[in-house]
Amino acid sequence: AALVDGTVSKVAGGSFANGAGTAAFQAMFSGLATARNSGNSDSDSSNPFASFGRGVLDLAGKIWALPDTLIGLAGGIAGLPFGANISFSDNAIVFNDYPWGPSGAITFGNVILSTTSSLEEKVPTYAAAAAHGAPYDDSEMMRPGSHESA
Repeated sequence: AALVDGTVSKVAGGSFANGAGTAAFQAMFSGLATARNSGNSDSDSSNPFASFGRGVLDLAGKIWALPDTLIGLAGGIAGLPFGANISFSDNAIVFNDYPWGPSGAITFGNVILSTTSSLEEKVPTYAAAAAHGAPYDDSEMMRPGSHESA
C-alpha cells in the first residue's frame, strides 16, 4: 500500500515520501481499529503496523499523562516508609497498602494508589460510596486495576 500510494502521489506531482507515509499511517490505524473492534488485543498478523501503532499510542498517552504520573509517584513514594508496596500491574505503577485515604484506589496518570493489598480486591465505586456508604452489593463494586487497563 505504501509503495502504491507513494507512486500515485509522485505521479500526481506530490512527494513519494508523503504518499507512502500516509499509506503507512492509514494501515497502522486501520489495524488498530480492526484489532480493537474484534476484541483482539494481540498483534494482528495480517497488519504488521497494528502492534507498532498500539505502542506509539501507548507511549503518547504516557507522555500526555506524565505531569499527573509524577504527582502520583511523589505521593506513592511518600507512602513507602508507612507500609505501601510498589509493583507494576495493569499498565501502571501501583502502590498497594497505601496508608492514607478511604478504602479504595485513586489514579494519577499512570500511577495507582490503592489502600487494598492487591488490585484484585474489589472496592466500592465513587457513586456508591457517595450515595449511601457500606454495605455495597456486587454491582456497586469494581476492580481498581480495571480503570487503568480500560
